[in-house]
Amino acid sequence: MSKTKLLCSLNLLIAFIGQPLHSEIKDYFPYKVGPSASNYGNTGILELPNARFMEEASLRLNFSSSYPYEYTSLTASPFKWLEATYRYTEIKNQQYGPSSYSGNQSLKDKGFDLKIGLLEESYFRPSLALGLRDIAGTGLFSSEYIVATKNFNNFDFSIGMGFGLLGFEGGIDNPFKSISDSFLNRMSGSSEGGSFSYKSWFSGEASIFGGIEYDLNRQGLRLKLEYDTSNPDARGVVDKVDTRFNFGLNYHLSESLNLSASIDRGNQFRIAFTLKGNFLRDTLSKPGPKNVIKLSQEQQSKIKINKD
Repeated sequence: MSKTKLLCSLNLLIAFIGQPLHSEIKDYFPYKVGPSASNYGNTGILELPNARFMEEASLRLNFSSSYPYEYTSLTASPFKWLEATYRYTEIKNQQYGPSSYSGNQSLKDKGFDLKIGLLEESYFRPSLALGLRDIAGTGLFSSEYIVATKNFNNFDFSIGMGFGLLGFEGGIDNPFKSISDSFLNRMSGSSEGGSFSYKSWFSGEASIFGGIEYDLNRQGLRLKLEYDTSNPDARGVVDKVDTRFNFGLNYHLSESLNLSASIDRGNQFRIAFTLKGNFLRDTLSKPGPKNVIKLSQEQQSKIKINKD
């Protein structure tokens, strides 16, 4: 080997060794396990939110059903720090109105949610998010929260403070009472929808909630456990709550399709599925363009004659 070739080979070897290697063992698994949709549609655990977000320019359709709630939602993430969710809910054990008016039609509810990222996760600090649930609906699911999430290996730990429906369990004083006594009492009842009840945001009782998620990358599973502070029996919608702990799993069938199952309140089985796409990476496959062949002069003449 000539001296010139030897020097070139050494330079290439040094350049290769000098490049950082970013591959991890999870990169070789067939599934991309990670944060997934909550029952309400936005990124979360089950009934509870976390401080995770979809990728920027993502859109997610989510369906989640158990008795008595059935949620159908559409969540968009125009920025990596923002999620907006439009949700349509069926409450199966309540009537839409008097039977003379609605027959056996179940109650329907529409809502709009926002989740905003406040801090990105670093080596020492967790990610932090603030959320508003059902801000422009009837207020049946009205909640506000501040939540932090930290990753340790395959674990995601979340802890937060909830108000409204998420604060029904109570247990702590409202920390905002030092700002104004108006935060001590929350406006009760619900509106007809479409109005922002901002005066009741972060008011009333508060609760500390939390949850743990664990990724089984090889199996494509994300396991979930949470302490649900929404206390749905306090609203008289559910008949029985055996436990405040909900647990479930999310199966990443593909990058675009997730399937979920969980046990709510210790006595209700929930199923869900999610269809997600990213517009920047074009993750949803679409049929290819059709091959359009221009008509010949003869064909164009025949069409013109037949038209006349």
